[in-house]
Amino acid sequence: MTSSDESSDILTFMPLGSGQEVGRSCHYMQFKGKRIMFDCGIHPGMHGVDALPFVDFIDVEELDLLLITHFHLDHCGALPWLLEKTAFRGRCFMTHATKAIYRMMIGDFVKVTKYGGGGTGETRMLYTEEDLERSMDKIEMIDFHEQKEVNGIKFWCYVAGHVLGACMFMLEIAGVRVLYTGDFSRLEDRHLCSAEVPNVSPDVLISESTYGTQIHESRDERERRFTSTVHEIVARGGRCLIPAFALGRAQELLLILDEYWEQHPELHDIPVYYASSLAKKCMAVYQTFVSGMNQRIQRQISINNPFVFKHVSNLKGIDHFDDVGPCVVLASPGFLQNGLSRELFESWCTDSKNGCIIAGYCVEGTLAKHILSEPEEIVALNGQRLPMRLQVAYISFSAHTDYIQTSEFIRALRPPNLILVHGEMNEMNRLKAAIQRQYEDDTDFQIEVYNPRNTESVNLFFRGQKTAKVVGSLAMNIPNDGSIMSGILVRRNFNYHLLHPNDLNAYTELSNSRLSQRESVFYDGSFSVLIYNLRQLSSDTIVEEIIKKENDDESCEKKSLKQEKKGGSNSQQQQPSHLVKMFKGEILISFYSPQHLVIIEWMSNPVNDMFADAVLSAVLHAQTNPILEKHLPKCEEQDQQAQQKNVEKVLLGALHELCGPKSKVELTTILSEGTSNETQQNNLNSIIELQVDGKSAQIDPKTLQIANCSDQLLHHLLTSITQKMAHTVLISQFFTILIQFDRELNLLLYRTLLMVLQNEYLNQYVPHLDRHSSSCTWDQFCERLYQALWRKGGGYYASSDVLHELYASSKICGIVVASQQGFASFEDLLHSPVLDHVVTIEKVPPTETHNFTTYRYLPALNNNFQNVRRHTRQKKSDICITNSLDEQEGTINCKTEDLEEFFKEENSSSNSSQNGIDKLFQNEDSELKKDAKEFNKMRKNSEKLKGKNY
Repeated sequence: MTSSDESSDILTFMPLGSGQEVGRSCHYMQFKGKRIMFDCGIHPGMHGVDALPFVDFIDVEELDLLLITHFHLDHCGALPWLLEKTAFRGRCFMTHATKAIYRMMIGDFVKVTKYGGGGTGETRMLYTEEDLERSMDKIEMIDFHEQKEVNGIKFWCYVAGHVLGACMFMLEIAGVRVLYTGDFSRLEDRHLCSAEVPNVSPDVLISESTYGTQIHESRDERERRFTSTVHEIVARGGRCLIPAFALGRAQELLLILDEYWEQHPELHDIPVYYASSLAKKCMAVYQTFVSGMNQRIQRQISINNPFVFKHVSNLKGIDHFDDVGPCVVLASPGFLQNGLSRELFESWCTDSKNGCIIAGYCVEGTLAKHILSEPEEIVALNGQRLPMRLQVAYISFSAHTDYIQTSEFIRALRPPNLILVHGEMNEMNRLKAAIQRQYEDDTDFQIEVYNPRNTESVNLFFRGQKTAKVVGSLAMNIPNDGSIMSGILVRRNFNYHLLHPNDLNAYTELSNSRLSQRESVFYDGSFSVLIYNLRQLSSDTIVEEIIKKENDDESCEKKSLKQEKKGGSNSQQQQPSHLVKMFKGEILISFYSPQHLVIIEWMSNPVNDMFADAVLSAVLHAQTNPILEKHLPKCEEQDQQAQQKNVEKVLLGALHELCGPKSKVELTTILSEGTSNETQQNNLNSIIELQVDGKSAQIDPKTLQIANCSDQLLHHLLTSITQKMAHTVLISQFFTILIQFDRELNLLLYRTLLMVLQNEYLNQYVPHLDRHSSSCTWDQFCERLYQALWRKGGGYYASSDVLHELYASSKICGIVVASQQGFASFEDLLHSPVLDHVVTIEKVPPTETHNFTTYRYLPALNNNFQNVRRHTRQKKSDICITNSLDEQEGTINCKTEDLEEFFKEENSSSNSSQNGIDKLFQNEDSELKKDAKEFNKMRKNSEKLKGKNY
């Protein structure tokens, strides 16, 4: 079963038998991936495989359920073959009485099959007695009104009134109800109840249409005609044959004859025989299942057994029959195809005094149907032609509904869809037309009628609503309208339930389980490089250093030696040197320094698995890209106080500039509440007190919370400033934007700084930055540039908006922004990627045409970056700078016109720039001076190299 079958809203119905015919009832239905078969009978007028339904049109192995309505051969005759000779693996259900009689009916059918016409007995036999016995173990029983469920298919049954144990099946799949009537009768007779009318209306009604638009005569009238015809035949000295099946109408006719003989003493000398090998067994079954009959029989059984007849004798076989004088014989089978009824008919058909009463429905292709046309002769089983002289009378005791009963049944249920089965084509068409005429003027009720042929599919569309029932602890509190409920949605077949995870064991067969995952990775680098790479992913990286005692170290060494001698790993027994917790403690990283091992542990779920994959990638990245520790930026833990002072400084400067010189802005320290004298030094908190225009307020630099501010306008203004600060300076939970250049990086970084210094757009916001002064140290440059960016942002402290504005407006932007976790371009930093140390971008304005020329540049001279190979990954970047693997050269892809303009600007201020660089590096070591000279030499030759490779 595929997911598409489950989600399909199409209900498919296909008759595999009794589609515009009577006999071999077998119907296939599929909906929501569920496959059901109703009945599995044989055609009474055919033999061997020709009598089977068209099961080749379906995949029998995929059937979920098989429901048998009653024990007649045209409804269950092929059941042993299906259960034993095919790949059927579903479940089969029938009522208790049906199963009891089924065993006898099929056993008798197997015995008499050899008497049928056409071919030998072995070729006609579909199954054996052994197959029948094995099939009994596969049949399950169901009581009337008992609800069962198989693979999400709910079903129960109602009384059908056709024969003892006959039922109608109601199914429910995903809220769609289907009622299959089988053969049913709405007229109560002498021993059976009439069919029930279900108290729920089905969406689809599959109904028999045996008699079409015919109307049965009243029960009293047909009984009078029957008894008078029998009396007339025996009164003239003839023999009366009544073909009937062993169970069903035979019991009804025997009750009528026994009562009539009791009322007419003149007939006591004329014997009445019930000629069936199943006679005694059938009576025993009927006496057992009296509770399935009507109230009349149940009342009478308490006085005397109505099935113990006074005037009816059992006839075991033709050998025990003394054919002398008038008599009445009820013999099976009812269609005169074979058996005792066929032998007696061939023996009596030549005498005009004799008579034959057909008391039930006759199927096309049978002898019983043929003699109703009054032929002059018949063909015996041995091929001899016999003259037909006996009287033939048709008096219907068939327990099928007529037009009045069928139409009343439909009106009571009012199904929107009606499928007609089990009827001859002409009768079915007439019934379909009559029902359509009946409801064509009804504006309140519309019905669709279908009468498919065998193997013709009917497709009905149903769109059901999916609802989830809240159960368990979640159902204790009634939610408000529009509120969101969170839980586990459990689907079982077509039912949905919303549960709390703790209720899974109580309401489902599921159990709670947690999967802990552990992955070991080889890592021979330093812990500092590892933690540096991990902090690229998340700033909530908590490091715990494991402090071992000397005794513990000695014991661990001894254990490790023993373990090594055994040839095993000792990483499990030893303690890690460091523990790292990430992503709110969900990911645990253990660092084993002596063993060169990193172990990642986490509780598995979709989110944690994603986090663990990222951590694993960072560890592998640290392993394949080693970095010297002296080139790593400071860890956040080591610089928290400096950062806090920086925040206080910037906040004070912002408030002074915003409120003006007349305002009073002071930074004071207070002691935390509940602090003892011993811990006073560690529990001092800073508070910024602001007084402006007679209004006061306090700001906590750590939390940026505003207190003691009664003026709404001032409070709003301070809130705006602190919110911007929270998005920039105090964004250390994710990354901290710092323009902090490492003097020992490479010439590419120096070149970028010169671009920043020579950019006129930026210079107007750094008026106090003396690029040519020897007093302009790197720290001073960073601080002044930091403040310039903050002032330009109108309250942002190196905010992303300002960086974007500078980036988009500058003709050549090469501003390098570094976080405490590493250096990155601000474009990359805003997306917080896993980066190495430095990425510089020279961007072409996106509005211009992209014409690129490749220029070579001197690579980074620091050997620690030999493994760096990078290109910008942002869509807005039009420039790609890469280093070759061997670090011998690199390339810059940029627009020619922009580079030429840049070189012109550089050339115009080459002298001042030269002096600035010389003074800038005058206190640096010789290696850096050498790097600077190389860079200056490259700049002086820029005029000659415009548009060319250098």
